[in-house]
Amino acid sequence: ALRECEMISHKEVENNSKLANSTVIVFSWSRVLDQNLALADHIISSKPKKIIFISSVTALLKQANAWNYPRSKILLERYYQSQFTNTSIIRVGFYEGSHDFSKLVGHIPKTSRDELRASISDLVDQSFSRKTLNCWHYEHIPFQKRHLIFVTFYKKLFKFSKILARSYDLFIRMMGGKMYGYTLFTITDLNINNDT
Repeated sequence: ALRECEMISHKEVENNSKLANSTVIVFSWSRVLDQNLALADHIISSKPKKIIFISSVTALLKQANAWNYPRSKILLERYYQSQFTNTSIIRVGFYEGSHDFSKLVGHIPKTSRDELRASISDLVDQSFSRKTLNCWHYEHIPFQKRHLIFVTFYKKLFKFSKILARSYDLFIRMMGGKMYGYTLFTITDLNINNDT
């Protein structure tokens, strides 16, 4: 099924006639929301058969609006589905090869290459689909006492001042840590019983 899909870069979209009547899988991502919306408009205006937008587990966080990445993912999910009827969403967890899992604890939503490929194939094979698929499995790595102390401190700081928490994020990143920001909330606060 994936052989029927066209692979093109962000720069090729605007003048690419191959998108008409094709299944378009949107992996491309920019830190600038307007660039993502412009890409969406170009894809939609080319009149594809179907759009599959690759989103993120972070779009499910109740705190998502505090960060650009999950907030943009939510907005793009809504935009594609409101502007193009035959749009499906695949939300991925922490993708294999893109995270240092040795530095994470908690309920970690992991997505393997095979899981993503199977989810895409499932949607490509359906002539019409307006689904949202959560594409991950959980790996639970227990918290140690020091992790619990840190998480409690971080959440109190975040509740008190998001600006201070973001400054603390920079410090943690400089020290090589991975548990901060939306990553920390994803592995501690995401309600696994309410994933849609």
